[in-house]
Amino acid sequence: MGPFGGPTEKGVSHEETDHQRRHPAARMRKWKDNNYSNHRVVEVIDEYIHNARDRDILREKLVDGVTYDALAGKYDLTYERVRDIVRQGKKTIETFY
Repeated sequence: MGPFGGPTEKGVSHEETDHQRRHPAARMRKWKDNNYSNHRVVEVIDEYIHNARDRDILREKLVDGVTYDALAGKYDLTYERVRDIVRQGKKTIETFY
């Protein structure tokens, strides 16, 4: 079912995505539930993320658990920009993991 009760495009339900968009904790649980190993995450980051700064941010956030605020200060970026870099990096990791 689509958001208005009709069928969705290509049979994909948007309910989970909408739920995850409204509830950031649900997104994080999904990421943690995949049981990604740190070693493999670092391999994928090194191989598929071509910008050195973005690689460093992803390693520090996803492997070391550094906060968005700390990363924003360290790399002189906004909180939102760091969050976007991590979000895009997660999509890449999920694709090539």
